[in-house]
Amino acid sequence: MAAARLDTGGNMRTVFLIVGAIAVCSCDARRDNGLAPERIGVEVVATFGDSLGDGMLSSYPWPSAPTERGLYLVADQGRPGPVPVFDSTGRFVQSIGGAGEGPDEFRNVEQVLVTNHDSIVVIDGSLLRASVFSPELEYVRSFPLPFMPSSVRELGQGRFLLVPGTQQPQQPFTLVDADGNRIPEFGTTFDSLVPYEPHLVAVSGSGGFWSTTMGSTLVLEEWDGAGQKVRAVRPVTPWATPYDERTSITPEVPPQWSIRGMWQDGSDRLIVLALVADPDWARGLGEPQPGEAGTLRYRVTAPDKVYDAVISVIDPATGKEVARRHLDAAYRMVVSPGLIGRVIEDDAGVMRVEVARVRIE
Repeated sequence: MAAARLDTGGNMRTVFLIVGAIAVCSCDARRDNGLAPERIGVEVVATFGDSLGDGMLSSYPWPSAPTERGLYLVADQGRPGPVPVFDSTGRFVQSIGGAGEGPDEFRNVEQVLVTNHDSIVVIDGSLLRASVFSPELEYVRSFPLPFMPSSVRELGQGRFLLVPGTQQPQQPFTLVDADGNRIPEFGTTFDSLVPYEPHLVAVSGSGGFWSTTMGSTLVLEEWDGAGQKVRAVRPVTPWATPYDERTSITPEVPPQWSIRGMWQDGSDRLIVLALVADPDWARGLGEPQPGEAGTLRYRVTAPDKVYDAVISVIDPATGKEVARRHLDAAYRMVVSPGLIGRVIEDDAGVMRVEVARVRIE
């Protein structure tokens, strides 16, 4: 599976509301090998994005976790300018900030983080800056970032964990305080089999975090709040066979699996979201295009036909996979613990973000 950054988000552009709890994907019990897929419920809770105007998403959208008022702020990655805000019904309500380099402006919004106190932190990868907004969406201040992170997580006590991306393969995890000052560095992120795989992280219930690479091998590492590695969990699952090199997708070669995100629930279970090959992945490929050294490259034209999502529930105490569900849809984002997302694009090229709630019995 293609390993995209913290996600092939979804652009959305027509205000859509899905009312109530709607089951979105059937599971394939034959591929879940009796691991109780019925224990994992998935239901759509919102779809948002406008076809025109300020609520139109046009690049690589990634929604924030919902605020206490149920608002979603969308990082339309790669596009300068204001951050659109949608309510829980999918309705565009306003934008924050503008295009530029001023105190209340952005050039390249990579992520929007909702803190434990409901403040908003907008991460600008081009300006290497984090801009803080109040829960009422009023600009408060900004602080510098030492490098462009692939993602940012709040670890409490005013600390933010910066996760390096592909541009910093030897850069360890980095902690900064609320003013952007480095707290002693800890951890390394370059142990995967392929030359370098970006890491995904999830805040743990003990004040530290869990990390894993996006591909190559499934290893879940726990770190404490002081940056010391606590343990490594190596689940054995049929969908995550290790690989040591990247392969291109063709009608004969399926996409490789990739981790899209994870979280730890109130029962201390680790829930991993991954993409795997759809059994009929070739249906979603376009016409071949010339590649390097006389090869042919195939563009993914229908992600939901090329990829399936897998929700895997891991017991970190034993490393055992205790439940698994395949979804016939390419959910690529962990929006927040218990919420996943995907991008939907219609025939007119209008993109929307669909958010679904995951319930584990």
